[in-house]
Amino acid sequence: MQPTHIGRRAFATCLDYAVCFILSYLYIWYAGEPTETGHSVQGIAALVPVLYWFLYFVVGEALLSATPGHVALGLKVVRLDGRRIDFIDSLNRHLRDP
Repeated sequence: MQPTHIGRRAFATCLDYAVCFILSYLYIWYAGEPTETGHSVQGIAALVPVLYWFLYFVVGEALLSATPGHVALGLKVVRLDGRRIDFIDSLNRHLRDP
């Protein structure tokens, strides 16, 4: 197993966060109430972007060993010992994202 070039990993992560941001933005724009500065989603509906994040990053990575952006660049996330990550590994990784 060889470490992957940091540039590919960074680009894949940027792709992933761009997709998650766009999904969240579109949701807020179309489901939210117009305000003076844009749109707003309140209450339980405000948790939908968090659900996008959770499904996209945590569940996607647990199922595919990679997020869609990483899949697009041929990358996989593995444990230090080379084994496939599971749901708890993925959750821990993303709860500790900076």
